[in-house]
Amino acid sequence: MSTKVDNLSNEIEKHGSKIDDIRHKISFIKGAFWVFAGMVGFAVVVATIMINNGITLSFSGSAAPIQASPAAATAPANTTE
Repeated sequence: MSTKVDNLSNEIEKHGSKIDDIRHKISFIKGAFWVFAGMVGFAVVVATIMINNGITLSFSGSAAPIQASPAAATAPANTTE
């Protein structure tokens, strides 16, 4: 009888360690999800600000600076030197 109780105790201990391992893996996945969700949220906020302010990015390979608005980039038409 005591052997059966010892075996049962060992089995319960093994299952407890397996449950702890699964719990740690789930916590890691949940943490990774929250980090990913935060990064996506940040990207959406930045994109919204850029769209609302008319900021454009150029990926054509030129070294042109990022311009805040098209109106600020054009020179006045009535200038004389």
